[in-house]
Amino acid sequence: MMTLKKSDVFYENLPISKSQKDWFNEDKFVDFHEKWYLIIVDITSSTKAIESGRYKDVNMAGALSIIALLNETTSHELPFVFGGDGATILVPRSLYEVSRRVLSGCAYVVEKNFELNLRVGIIALEKLYAMGETLSILKYQATPAFSQAIFHGSAINTFDTGLKSGRFQTIEAKDEPINLNGLECRWKDIKSPKDRTMSLMIEVLPNYKSLYPELLEKIESILGDSNARNALTEHNLNTSKSVVTLQTELKAKSMSPFKAFGLLIGNIIGTILMKYKLNMFDTDWGRYKNDVIHSTDAEKFDGTLQMVVTADNVDILSLERMLDIWYGEGKIYYGLHQSTHALLTCLVYERNGAQVHFVDSANGGYTRASQMLKTQKLQQNKKQNV
Repeated sequence: MMTLKKSDVFYENLPISKSQKDWFNEDKFVDFHEKWYLIIVDITSSTKAIESGRYKDVNMAGALSIIALLNETTSHELPFVFGGDGATILVPRSLYEVSRRVLSGCAYVVEKNFELNLRVGIIALEKLYAMGETLSILKYQATPAFSQAIFHGSAINTFDTGLKSGRFQTIEAKDEPINLNGLECRWKDIKSPKDRTMSLMIEVLPNYKSLYPELLEKIESILGDSNARNALTEHNLNTSKSVVTLQTELKAKSMSPFKAFGLLIGNIIGTILMKYKLNMFDTDWGRYKNDVIHSTDAEKFDGTLQMVVTADNVDILSLERMLDIWYGEGKIYYGLHQSTHALLTCLVYERNGAQVHFVDSANGGYTRASQMLKTQKLQQNKKQNV
């Protein structure tokens, strides 16, 4: 059995925060251990793929690396953030070599099975720190079964930008074995309980970072608290009964189309168990949907506030007016994408059995919101250079 170093268990030994307000209190954050490595993966040309109707493929391919790494690193707890068309993950130095192999395999699977390009980069935090970059972390526990990594600092953005510009080297795709057990995509698209479901991204400019708490309060005053704005409800959360909607999982795992019928039968059995609130197979099916709803990454922060929320049209207009004012004052950049449904892309079982469910709005979600935010930045840069 591998002996763990103190640095290996840095993340799992962090103190827990249970207040969302702590996301913007840098005194609650801890500098990330320099012996860890930062990983960023993203689908190149994801906007083009989404415009051709392949948003489910993009979401699945973007999330695939997370479960592949979790399955190979069962002795560690790893922090990660899913971004719609990619992910940010951190691993300790002892897992560097296995992580490179797994990431190469993920890029190969995405290329072979989805005909998409997964750009993959990994870098030592100590190298970024030597460049003057920073990264600190808060371990936020939303529910007893679900904790999230919340990040502050410049390192993630600098590495992401550098990978896209060619400043940092990427990992080549290779036919390496990867384990995708626990990666599932078996829920119907979730109809919005209000008029719309929205993916929202807000980045406060450096000189105005103190605005984040006020921003969260404003969002809450317009859209309601986290429960009121949650896009998932037990009534609207239903397993898929269509073979077609299971194709994304089959594609990711290189499974025969005939396997879809097995998954379909499993979904039907699950529906019956949930309907009659049975307690079987070590699972309380009567509360399973509630567990799913409270184990989603619907709201997160990695230097940019990201949320998937439901809202009525009048409230969305109020929110947009507020954001437009702050954008016009040069305080924020923002992007949003509206849809009639939420997409529960995949279900991940972490090493300790806890569940993590990645949620986005349908038809492009975070990817389209991110594009809008980037456009605002470009427009602002052009104004400044005139």
